[in-house]
Amino acid sequence: MEEQGMNIKFSGWSAAAVIVVLIVAVGIRMVMVNKKVTDSKLMERIRFELMTTYLPDDVEKMKQLHASGEVAKLSDAVASLATTRINVKSVKVSRSIFDFSIKKRDVVVKIDYAIFDENGIRNKGIKYYRFIHTPVSNRWEFRGNSSSTSYYLKFF
Repeated sequence: MEEQGMNIKFSGWSAAAVIVVLIVAVGIRMVMVNKKVTDSKLMERIRFELMTTYLPDDVEKMKQLHASGEVAKLSDAVASLATTRINVKSVKVSRSIFDFSIKKRDVVVKIDYAIFDENGIRNKGIKYYRFIHTPVSNRWEFRGNSSSTSYYLKFF
């Protein structure tokens, strides 16, 4: 038996209409992505999430150094932790093109960051996080890590 697939052919005005619709959809998507973040509460949450990603590793390292009795290395680790800072270079938001809801706003953020201490940059990169804003309490809730695919293809 031969498998028959669905073939759709566009020609003439219908092809032009499909192309225009695709161009408009891509244009709207580009407008909805890469918006700079101006919300200070969201920025606080982003910094908090970045710190909680790296801080537990530092604490565990200090515990191991304390247990081993290496006082000089422990002192260096404490100094490093005490001077650790986050430099958020940029934060951009991607939200649904159908985001007209009053109750909540579901966004994916792209964060370009660097974590540094007295010795220089310890870690840098780009992370994608998903947040939901609840207007009643006016706060952002962290919903987990996301991906670049989710960031660029967030339609719904």
